[in-house]
Amino acid sequence: LFLNVAARNDWTSTVEKENRRILYPSASVSFLPMTAFQGLESNVLNYLKVRAGIGNSAGFPNPYSTRNILNQSARGWLNSSGAAVQTHSVDNFLGNPNLLPERIQETELGLEGRLFKNRINFDLTVYRRDTRNLITNSPLDPATGFTSTAINVGKLRNDGIELTLGGNVMKRGAFAWDVNVNYSRNRPIVMDLGGTIQQVQVTGFGSALGNYAIVGRPFNMILGNGFRRNEKGEFLIDSQGYLQATATPIELGDPNPQFLSGLNNTFTYRGFALDFLITCRHGGAMYASTAGALMGRGMIDTGFDRAQTLIFPGVKADGTPNDIQITASDVTFNNLYFFGDEGRVFDGSTVRLQEVSLSYSIPKKVLAKLPFKGASVSLTGNNLWYRALYMPKDLNFDTDNLGLGVGNGLGFEFLTGPSSRRMGGTLKLNF
Repeated sequence: LFLNVAARNDWTSTVEKENRRILYPSASVSFLPMTAFQGLESNVLNYLKVRAGIGNSAGFPNPYSTRNILNQSARGWLNSSGAAVQTHSVDNFLGNPNLLPERIQETELGLEGRLFKNRINFDLTVYRRDTRNLITNSPLDPATGFTSTAINVGKLRNDGIELTLGGNVMKRGAFAWDVNVNYSRNRPIVMDLGGTIQQVQVTGFGSALGNYAIVGRPFNMILGNGFRRNEKGEFLIDSQGYLQATATPIELGDPNPQFLSGLNNTFTYRGFALDFLITCRHGGAMYASTAGALMGRGMIDTGFDRAQTLIFPGVKADGTPNDIQITASDVTFNNLYFFGDEGRVFDGSTVRLQEVSLSYSIPKKVLAKLPFKGASVSLTGNNLWYRALYMPKDLNFDTDNLGLGVGNGLGFEFLTGPSSRRMGGTLKLNF
């Protein structure tokens, strides 16, 4: 039985003085029943470990998040005589002197074991991570003189599970085949936004499209302009035969994957080793501007005959079924994909050949007359193939491409470049 306890004290300079000191403790306990009690080990169960832990930590804002700053440029522009003119302007970011550090507490339970003479191993972890005073940038009305500020937005809870299962599938002489499977699922739920606030835009564009924190919903929900429907779920059609847009943002999808999984195979034979890893992202909404722009302009297959007119299924203002024909370009460009937010949201499920590696360890007898204790050569490739299962088939879209840069945003792509394959070789020498 093992017990570990710890305490950490931090001082930070990125918040105001009264909030700078933070103390957070942690503790973990693990138990090995098969070494504590004789007779538990068998041909089936060879090793077992039970563990539990609780930990606390903190996250701190970027420098100057609590202060307004002045932008200065020694060469803002040149005047008519060619002299440099200095410029001074108040930054668009509004400092928040009341900003607090994030407080994070995680509780974890785990179970590890080995079976059948150590040929199979497993590791199961379940956890809950609560984050209070979550720091995020919030847009502001430009009429205030600023465009964004940093705020603390209540409490975020992550419930998750991670499972790894591996072992030896086959061993015949010098040949061996080992397999490792992993599964992970994380659900981030907004528990509270403080006071009576029920919704905060985490990152976005204008007054509608963006990621939102909504009480009781997964963090980073994608909201934007959708298509109006009646109580039966039927589209509402205007006098031109067009879909009508909602007056306020609606939920378009949850960008958080339902789960992630991976399958790794390792084959070894007389110094050769071949590894390949296949990963899968299941679910998770993706706002894809590339798909919307190309399908809206008819540059990739939209799934219907563009030489024909079409009629949107739905009802007109008087409640009668829609019977107004519109052209294919009106369907894609003026309704579904180019100007609408809802039409650009796709299921981000993706299968990927994440990595392949082939290596060879040179036998020591070959190196006997050389000044090396060991040598190996390997060839590797990353991101060699992928398939986004529910994206347009001609697009070859990579769901790992994100258009929001570093930050809390998730699930947005804005005409990004293609992803890259990486290939390389390694020569390793041991002296």
